[in-house]
Formats: sequence, C-alpha cells, structure tokens
Amino acid sequence: MQIYKSLQHYRNEGLSSWIKRIAINKAIDFKRRKARSPDYTSIDAVSENMLQDQQLVETIVVRQERIERIKEELNTIPESYQAIIQSFYMDEKTYAEISQELGVEVKTVESKLYRARKWLKQHWSREEL
Repeated sequence: MQIYKSLQHYRNEGLSSWIKRIAINKAIDFKRRKARSPDYTSIDAVSENMLQDQQLVETIVVRQERIERIKEELNTIPESYQAIIQSFYMDEKTYAEISQELGVEVKTVESKLYRARKWLKQHWSREEL
C-alpha cells in the first residue's frame, strides 16, 4: 500500500532499491511506534491474552462451584469443627486470629483443626468434592 502511495515520488532510479527503502522505513516506523506505546500488541499477543483470560475465568468459575459445594457439605460436619474450618479455610484467618476470636489458646486451635481434618478424611472422599 505504501508503495502505491509513494509512487508519485519515484524518480525512475532502481525500482528494487526504492521498494527496499520503503520497506525498511516502514519497519523502522513500526519499531518506533511500538517503543513509544508499549500497549501496542500484535494480533497473536491479543489472541494469546484472550486465551489466558478465558482459562483464568474457567478456573475461577470451577473454583467458585467447588467452594459452593464445600459450603453445602460443611453443614454435615460436627458443629465443634464448623467454626474452625470456616475461619481457617474460608475466611483464611491465622491460628492467632482464630484463637482470639474463639477465646482459646493457639494450641487448642491447632488441635481442633487437626481433629477436623481427620474427621473430614474419614467422612469425605475427594470424588464428592
């Protein structure tokens, strides 16, 4: 396209050299434009980003569905373990935060969490979740 646009400036001196010069200048312009705006991406990069975004969305949706099923199953856990499991895994609190919240020692939180995990291993299978 650029060759056609520049045809009026052609001086009948080496057609191939003139075409090469246009191609080189276009490449230089492209490189400068890319350097000035790092947001500029090629079509391949855009499609790669879209694919990654789609995979990320799928991962998030699957994780959310799994969390919902786990929340439903939490009702089957003995009440003494429900609060500890909820705080540690769902609310992502530390042992210290949980011990403060429940008014117990940190070691008590550790042992309750250990017993809750043991109960889960005995009563839940991985296939269920």
